[in-house]
Amino acid sequence: MTPAIGGSSVRLTRTLKATPDEVYQAFLDPARLSRWFGPGDFDVLDVDIDPRPGGRHHTVVAGPNGIRGTFACEIRELIPAERIVLSWSWVLDSPTPQADPQHGSVLTITLREAAAGVTELTLLHSHLGGLPDEDPPGIHDAWGQALDKLDRSWAAAG
Repeated sequence: MTPAIGGSSVRLTRTLKATPDEVYQAFLDPARLSRWFGPGDFDVLDVDIDPRPGGRHHTVVAGPNGIRGTFACEIRELIPAERIVLSWSWVLDSPTPQADPQHGSVLTITLREAAAGVTELTLLHSHLGGLPDEDPPGIHDAWGQALDKLDRSWAAAG
């Protein structure tokens, strides 16, 4: 994994033992996304994905200390097995409901076949400028944990 944190964006690169199409589907298939999405100890409670430009990509998660929230996104671009672009926002449902102060962030997933059955995934979470300076490292860590779970999900899927 190659990490980068720069101003208002976070970039991670990860090599996965899966085809670009399998990785692409891991972001768009609700059953597959449910197995890996979210940082650390977060669990997916519900997924609603309409896999088309303009479609919804909403995921409800629960974590430690009663945290429950929704990643409320809109799909902006889909190129099968190559690229996914989503508008991105986080809505905290509990313990104290609040909307993400930065509604304009963008998540871009780029996939490239590195070898037969191996994909290089580059995740760019950009336009994070409305967040406090200390948040991009937290977002970096959260995405790193989620991608670790994605990587482990290939073995679990068997």
